[in-house]
Amino acid sequence: TVPTVADAARDEPVPTTEPKPATTAARPDSSNRQIQPVAKTPAAVKAIADTGGVRREPWLLQQPRDSYTLQLMGSDKEASIRSFIKSRNLKGGDIAYFETQRNGVAWYAVVYAIYPSREAAVAATKDLPSELADIKPWIRSLGSIQTDIRSARPQ
Repeated sequence: TVPTVADAARDEPVPTTEPKPATTAARPDSSNRQIQPVAKTPAAVKAIADTGGVRREPWLLQQPRDSYTLQLMGSDKEASIRSFIKSRNLKGGDIAYFETQRNGVAWYAVVYAIYPSREAAVAATKDLPSELADIKPWIRSLGSIQTDIRSARPQ
């Protein structure tokens, strides 16, 4: 989908302060996160297994619409997304990626953690390890991501 002015106001890059020292596992302060368990349906279990434990569209569609996440990157190549996740040693519990459409072409985006409010997501950007903070993640509402996912799926 093509971003609108409303999306731009809601989903904007957040400047970070001084980079934090790198850590082996990229994890924001867990006190602000709310990670929902993945449904244990056979399809959901297979979808997670097929992506090396990284969560995908079904999980993102189950999250509260009024929660927020950090979008780390987007690409028209799924292999680039998988390489990004692997190179930064991001783990399935905190990481997801989804497919949508951008200008009529498949587009993939990586998101990190779920936060109960925009303020909690903003606060979490200050605690990111430098290898993620340097990316300058975008804060996205789960509602906007769910709309993107649904609009890319055939009816």
